[in-house]
Amino acid sequence: MTEHMRGGARLRGVSKTYGEGGAAVRALREVDLDISAGEFVAILGPSGSGKTTLLNIIGGIESADRGAIVVAGQDISRGEQQRVSIARALATDPDLLLADEPAGALDVATGRRVLELLQQTSRATGCGVIMVTHNEATAEVADHVVRMRDGAIVSTDRNTSPADAATIHW
Repeated sequence: MTEHMRGGARLRGVSKTYGEGGAAVRALREVDLDISAGEFVAILGPSGSGKTTLLNIIGGIESADRGAIVVAGQDISRGEQQRVSIARALATDPDLLLADEPAGALDVATGRRVLELLQQTSRATGCGVIMVTHNEATAEVADHVVRMRDGAIVSTDRNTSPADAATIHW
């Protein structure tokens, strides 16, 4: 997988297990996912579904046990140095903005403002946004909704008419 996907991501067969033996927890199970450049993606699911692990792997913070991962044109599935360089690139001039529950601990008005900012960033700059959330309502602002359960993607839907962040209720 060497094709250039500026701002996008492609994951194939990505798995992650924490612990060993009887204490092992399979956080991700053979995840396949395509994220287009400039897209606002919501990764939705309950606690423990693998959302944050997936976000951390896309951001190069954690490594997968298996699978192929290309983020912003860089194969980050092999070697520590590649993960470090992609994390650096995302931090300084991001093609992708990664947000873990950005409205989770906020009141509704502040949460809406944060979601508006993420939505505007995606639309105005072409910067992709990947947002992890457990809140179905906040996912309505995304172009692409990925639903997870038990470490696996159970559905992906394109939202042809994302809601304006100022109008959502939760």
